[in-house]
Amino acid sequence: MCLRRIAFTLILLFYLVLPGAAQVREPVSIPQLRVETGMHTTMIRRVLPDLPRNRLITCADDKTVRVWQMPQMRLLSVLRVPIDAGHEGQLYAVAVSPDGKTIAAGGWTAWDWEGKASIYFFDVASGELIRRIGGFGNVINALAWLPDSEYLAVGLQGYSGFLVLRLSDGKTVAADAQYQDDVMDLDVSRKGRIVTAALDGFVRLYNRNFKLIGRRMIAGGKKPVSVRFSPDSEMIAVGFIDVPAIAVISAKDMSLKYQANPEGITNQVGFTSVIWSSDGRYLFASGQYSGDGLNPVYRWRNQGRDKPEKIPLTENRITEIQQMPDNHIAFAAEDPGVGVAGPDGKLKSFRGPDIANFSRAHTQLAVSADASIISYPLRRDLRLQHSFAVFGGGDQDTAKASEEKLFKPLMQTDVIQVTDWKDSFQPRINGRTPALEEHEFSRCYAIAPDGKAVLLGTEWAIRLLRPDASEIWHVSLPAVAWSVNISRNGLLAVAALSDGTIRWYSMRQGREVLAYFPHNNGRDWIAWVPDGYYMSSVYGDNYVGWHLNRGKDLTPDFYRAVQFDRILYRPDVVTAAYRTAVGPVTRSLEAPPQGADFQIARLRDIAPPRLRLIPGGVEETAVGRFRGKLVLQGEKNALAIQDYSVFVNSIPVTPAQERRLSGRETSSFRRTLDVDLTAQNNEIRVEAFNGVSMGVAETYVGLTGEVRPKTQKGNLYILTVGVNKFPALPRRNHLNYAAQDAEELGQVWAALSTENYGHIWFQNISDNSVDKPDQKAIVSALKFVEQAGPDDTVLIFLASHGLSDRAGNYYFVPRDVIPQDIANAQKGEKVTSLIPWTVFFDALRNAAGRRILIVDTCQARSIEGKLEVHSLMKRSAASQFALIVASKGNEESQEYEPAKHGLFTYALLNALKHYAGANRDGWVSLKEIFNYALPIVEELRYKQTGPQTPQMVSPEVLADMPVLRSAQREKGDVP
Repeated sequence: MCLRRIAFTLILLFYLVLPGAAQVREPVSIPQLRVETGMHTTMIRRVLPDLPRNRLITCADDKTVRVWQMPQMRLLSVLRVPIDAGHEGQLYAVAVSPDGKTIAAGGWTAWDWEGKASIYFFDVASGELIRRIGGFGNVINALAWLPDSEYLAVGLQGYSGFLVLRLSDGKTVAADAQYQDDVMDLDVSRKGRIVTAALDGFVRLYNRNFKLIGRRMIAGGKKPVSVRFSPDSEMIAVGFIDVPAIAVISAKDMSLKYQANPEGITNQVGFTSVIWSSDGRYLFASGQYSGDGLNPVYRWRNQGRDKPEKIPLTENRITEIQQMPDNHIAFAAEDPGVGVAGPDGKLKSFRGPDIANFSRAHTQLAVSADASIISYPLRRDLRLQHSFAVFGGGDQDTAKASEEKLFKPLMQTDVIQVTDWKDSFQPRINGRTPALEEHEFSRCYAIAPDGKAVLLGTEWAIRLLRPDASEIWHVSLPAVAWSVNISRNGLLAVAALSDGTIRWYSMRQGREVLAYFPHNNGRDWIAWVPDGYYMSSVYGDNYVGWHLNRGKDLTPDFYRAVQFDRILYRPDVVTAAYRTAVGPVTRSLEAPPQGADFQIARLRDIAPPRLRLIPGGVEETAVGRFRGKLVLQGEKNALAIQDYSVFVNSIPVTPAQERRLSGRETSSFRRTLDVDLTAQNNEIRVEAFNGVSMGVAETYVGLTGEVRPKTQKGNLYILTVGVNKFPALPRRNHLNYAAQDAEELGQVWAALSTENYGHIWFQNISDNSVDKPDQKAIVSALKFVEQAGPDDTVLIFLASHGLSDRAGNYYFVPRDVIPQDIANAQKGEKVTSLIPWTVFFDALRNAAGRRILIVDTCQARSIEGKLEVHSLMKRSAASQFALIVASKGNEESQEYEPAKHGLFTYALLNALKHYAGANRDGWVSLKEIFNYALPIVEELRYKQTGPQTPQMVSPEVLADMPVLRSAQREKGDVP
């Protein structure tokens, strides 16, 4: 790409489509799906230090503002504005009040609804949208809060210029409309002067009374886009988008003092951001870089007069840099990324992207003949290829290459030639130019296997075109199409987008069929259909959700998919929808999934309670523990609130008897909470349940200094259930060792845990106990664990048969099972004698403290049905307790006849009885016990039966929790 085109592209980054007049209307109310990983998903426009509170504030094209605690780069809050499809809601400017209590954000905000732009104001503590000031004549590009807190400076796009708002009444007290192009940047000096840079070529200077001192074209470039006062307010540095030059002018009369030394600067298109060091001795600048290697920041000593030092920093363009104390700099990048670099150029902290980078994957998106299997690069360098199979199940390893033949995009045929397509406004198909919107770049293409059409991916759409470049259909996208492909059967189009998603579309009419998001950690993923049903890896449903506007003036709601997992986690619906998309239903296909009539447009009908959590102070108690004060506010949506629970570092601390809400509080409630803080860094989470979905609010409370809260011994509650005999089933369905497994595991765990707990309570229900393991007795016994308090630990062990229905719902088989219910469960029909997973999960959800569930079920082939372990693991992850299962899905949980135990239970007993403390710290953790058991299972399993691979999913704090004192392992313990 030539330098001239790069420069023009950079200008387009600030405004992709010139805004036009809009009919006044309300924001859309339909749910809008968004990727949410805890990090921005698109280019970060601004980074703003809030130095007194040691925070960074960022805003981005993903329509969010994020507040980060330094130096850990811990995300404190996500502020959401009302949004719509396209540009509405993109944020180009952000400012923070001097007291740090309020954040202002603007950009393409309310423009699509009012034909005028708005600035949104947020309360930082609560995250609430507290005010909106509208009526601005164009999109907002720059904001700056004046030091006295009373005024806000605003820079606009187009010819709307610059103005100053008085915040007490929202009135404009000063305005300069004599601009011929966008205001790109503004800065306020310590003396109250304001400087602006605009694409009309002028830098303008205003006095503290907002009167224009002068405007001047500054020697060095034609398009100034960045301005910063020196720390002493005597000079102004000016950066240009069209040339790699920095001009330094007087802050009094705008006269040119000097140009920064350009010696050695190569492959630099321009400097879109320029700052001074905190002591005023250095200049820093960054911008579009066209050379090899990392994108650099340049640093000049002697206020820019010496030769610049090139500091390689990020993979993608650095969008903004800001001054930090001690000559550090904060920076934002297109990756997206945000961080801090020291005066030596070394990274001090950095938060990089969580999304896959498809920006160079034009020809790397490969698909199987029916597009049910795809291969894609996870990184920009294309070296790390991953794959996904629609029918591969939730536990598939996406890092493993597919064995099926995959096809890359077809780029040329004898009858279709595509030219001038890369980053072009005028791609050509057989010499003809298709009709694109203004400023719409083409980014990629693929030719249909039958040679009758071209799929063109652009800046914000995919377009199916005929060989004569006329359009068949087009679909608007939420992000840039970096790569496209067409299945060899001609039924599906596939597109890899800049938001990290890959999406399937029907070739018949362009309707979206399926979407898939792979986290760039290489493990987590989620795939969903337009109705909202999804399948995912264990933690994958934490990374997408739905944004719901509540009008122009209220804080939008955002709900992650995991908050609806009891309804929307339906792998069977996802795969059935895909089968329907690729062909008609035939007798050879499975029956349609039952209970799958939900439409995502009805999300408000089941939306969880709306929660607000505001942290207060921290106090030390008389026993050396620390207590944080929090204010919790809850408000129902359509469904009444049933209960709430507070978590500290993934551990629920609200006892069962304090959770239930009644009366008016089921509509709204308020609590002032005193929460014991268990560590130096405390992640506080509140959940509120309405019987269908889970409301969530989160905050962070840290302890200062090197303070370490004292721990307190809690109690241990153990419930074990083992079923050998099933009177209503044939004898071949009986088990041999489940009852013994339950009895001995509970006894051994209790005996070896005495040092850890104040008191140990153990209850066993098995064939050998007084109360037999019938359905009613098991359900009743679960009340026992609900007595646990915040310092306690709960262990539930289950040994019997287990099976899953087509939707992945797990059922435990009690002693009094009715044979017909086993068949009914397989067909997704009503059952009365099996115990569903929700019963066990609700019991654990009602228990406070550390919670562990161990499942050693489906121990033989003698019972019909399969156990779908992955769904059980995914749901336990959503519930934040530790789950250990004896085997993966479709594997048998074998019995070990020499020891008269189930094989996995025997391995656990061996680990408990003997030394497993791999870290030799004197304590054995849950993770160490599990890891000790794994090789025992592998060594002793009956190879002809097949593999048995125990699984564990757990919050880190539970995986690392000490279970017992370690003992030296004796020789010969494992046969």
